[in-house]
Amino acid sequence: MASQRNAPAHRAAYLELIGPIPSGLELDHLCRNRACWNPWHIDPVTHAVNVQRGLAAAGLRARAALVTRCPVGHSYEGANDRRRKDGKRYCHACAVERDRRKREEVGAGIPNAMKTHCPQGHAYDRANTYINPSGQRTCRTCRKAQLQAHRARKARAQL
Repeated sequence: MASQRNAPAHRAAYLELIGPIPSGLELDHLCRNRACWNPWHIDPVTHAVNVQRGLAAAGLRARAALVTRCPVGHSYEGANDRRRKDGKRYCHACAVERDRRKREEVGAGIPNAMKTHCPQGHAYDRANTYINPSGQRTCRTCRKAQLQAHRARKARAQL
């Protein structure tokens, strides 16, 4: 390996897999993840370009931080401002409302109410529809076939 012993991982990977870093250029992470060492996510650029790209990403974050209301109009303040695991912001009040509507649909016993047939083509009629304990609608014909297949697998396993 032609790199220094204590070189950062992204520099070492670039030197090993792509080649030498051109004189006067530095490596810019295109994925904006400074911990990434994938040489295909790295672009040799001038210092000025590297700084501009960093500021552009910071500008996007700054612009997102300036948004004070969700698309419906709820304020992003206090307990209403929530973050997903990926860091994206969402409105807690909208999430509560969405979950309430979902529970009402399930509680009424008609989830996926627009569907008239199961994925295998059996009709969702009164005799062929089973509502499981969690409130989901399933096809009795398919459920019966699944149970028979399960019992057959279990019997074969005991032999």
